[in-house]
Amino acid sequence: MIVKGNVASIRKFLEERGSWPDDLNEREADVEFAIDRMMSLREELLAASRDETRELEIVELPLPGVVRRVIRWGQAAAAEKSIQLIEDSAPDLPFVVADEVALQSILTNLLSNAIRYTEAEGTVTVTARHEGDIVAIEVADTGIGISEEDQLRIYERFYRTVEGKKAVAFGIGLGLAITRDQVSSLAGTIEVRSQVGVGSTFRVTLPAGSTRKKDA
Repeated sequence: MIVKGNVASIRKFLEERGSWPDDLNEREADVEFAIDRMMSLREELLAASRDETRELEIVELPLPGVVRRVIRWGQAAAAEKSIQLIEDSAPDLPFVVADEVALQSILTNLLSNAIRYTEAEGTVTVTARHEGDIVAIEVADTGIGISEEDQLRIYERFYRTVEGKKAVAFGIGLGLAITRDQVSSLAGTIEVRSQVGVGSTFRVTLPAGSTRKKDA
């Protein structure tokens, strides 16, 4: 909240002096997104510790805008490892029926994991497609992969794979458990295809809404 308040104060200070350049609007939006993501993660962790779920606001959302925000959020981490971050969304996507905070959390969790467990100069691709009455979102990476045995347990709370621990020392194993619960609360599905040493693809499906009238 201190960071959020100071960002607002800086904007007001510069605007009053006529020195707020247009390109700072996107930077401010990215900071706001990161702050909201941290606050949301705190609430998710607290809720998970109490076996609770927060009340959702289910609405029709323009998916491309959410995906673009999440991609921007991950660009810095990807750049540090020279990872190519690719967005491949179909141009005719309908709205998706979801809670915006939960949807952003799902995508940032999956993208964060993909970047974290992909070696330098790898590739992470986010795709979105309309398939009948659902919208399918996939986050694919060229990372360390997940064994068939571990794929049966990755959604357990506090579970981390042996390969994951070797690749990244930090982590408590709650991200995918929270993601699965959020997807379920949105009447969606999540599944993984993976091969050790080749990479992983997480596929999330959510209910499709009305036809998208304009870009987000």
